[in-house]
Amino acid sequence: MTGFITLYLIFTVLLWVLQFFFKKTINFSLLLSTSGAPWYMLAMFFWYLILPYASRLKPMYAILASIGISLLAGAYKDCGDFISISRIIVFFPFFIGGYYCDMNIVKRIKPWMRVCGGVILVFVYVILLVKGNNFLQYLDIAYGDESYASIGVSTVEEMLVRSAWYVIAVIMTISFLVVVPDKKTRWTRIGEHTLGIYIVHRLVREVLSGFGLYMFVPETTVITIPVFLLVSLLVVYFASLDWIHNHVNRAFHLDGVLRKYLNP
Repeated sequence: MTGFITLYLIFTVLLWVLQFFFKKTINFSLLLSTSGAPWYMLAMFFWYLILPYASRLKPMYAILASIGISLLAGAYKDCGDFISISRIIVFFPFFIGGYYCDMNIVKRIKPWMRVCGGVILVFVYVILLVKGNNFLQYLDIAYGDESYASIGVSTVEEMLVRSAWYVIAVIMTISFLVVVPDKKTRWTRIGEHTLGIYIVHRLVREVLSGFGLYMFVPETTVITIPVFLLVSLLVVYFASLDWIHNHVNRAFHLDGVLRKYLNP
C-alpha cells in the first residue's frame, strides 16, 4: 500500500524535473494540491487505507454509500484538489465496485453480451466523434477534481449529471469486460502493465508539450485523429515494455527494500 506513496513522490519529482527543464520553474504546490496525473497514486493509497472499513458493509450498501458521499461532497465548495480529496471521493465508487466485482458473472454473460457490448462501445465512440463538442461543458464533471460551485452549475444539476455519469461508466465498463478476450494474447500483456503506461504517458506528454510539438498538429483536419491515435498507440507500446514495467515494480517495492536494509 505504501508503494503508491513512493510512486506518487517519484512521479511528482519527475514532473518537477521536466517542468524545470522546459519552463525553468518548479510548481512545488503540485505535491499537495494535485489535479494532474500523480493524483491516482495518492488516491490508491487512501482507497486501500479505507477499504478495511468499507468492506465491513454489505457490497450494495458500501457502493451506494460511496456514491451518496460522492454526490454530497461536490456541494462542499472546499472539496477540490488539495491532496486530491475530490477525486479520491468521486472515484472511490469505481474502486469499491471493482473490489466486489464477481468475474464469474462476467464470464457467464460474455457469450450473449459480447456483440451487445461491442455495439455499445462503437455507438458511444461515434456519438463522441460526431457530437463530442456538445459534452465539453460537462468535461470537468468527468475529471471529478472540483466542487459544483467551482464548475459553475447548480447542485441539483450536477448531482443528476454525476449520477448519469456513474451509470454510463458502469455500462461502458461492463461492455469492455465482455468484449476483451479470455485468452492471453500479445495485446493482453499491455493490460498487465497499465501502471507503467499511466506514469510514462504523462511524462511523454510533458516532453511533447515542452518541445511544442502539439502546435504542428492541425485541430480540425481529417488527419488529426489518426495522428493522435498513432502516437497514442506508440506511447502505449513503449510504456508497456517489460523493462519499464520492471522499473516501476522496483520503485513500488522500494519502501520494502529500504525497511529491510534499515532493519536487517
